[in-house]
Amino acid sequence: MNTYSKNTETEQCTIPDVGSSALRYNSGKLKWSLVDFDALEDMVKVLEFGAKKYSADNWKKGLQTNEIAESMMRHLFAYLRGEDIDPESGLPHTGHIMCNAMFLSYMQKFAPKFDARRPDKNKRCCGKWNELGECDC
Repeated sequence: MNTYSKNTETEQCTIPDVGSSALRYNSGKLKWSLVDFDALEDMVKVLEFGAKKYSADNWKKGLQTNEIAESMMRHLFAYLRGEDIDPESGLPHTGHIMCNAMFLSYMQKFAPKFDARRPDKNKRCCGKWNELGECDC
């Protein structure tokens, strides 16, 4: 049985010598071991609820990003008001927040045509205005 030891001063783990082992080139690859999968359980429960209510992967057909963000904000604000459980689903608001964050990420990466943001160009102007009063950046 292998035992690992940890140097508390350096926060480094020492892996015991297992003799010759295979080479592995993982530099630059995602480190999925950093994810706490137990923390994702409520998100999966919300996905299961949605699959029953709509259909599995219905959200992958496309959702307007502003609607996703609005849903996420409603769940976030309910959570911040002290409400832990969504009254409709009976599931934690944090699960709904994580689902909406995943939906938003998916749309941004794989379905950009659903980007429905409406940025206020006046708030991003460089200060140069054309004769129509529009930002000329």
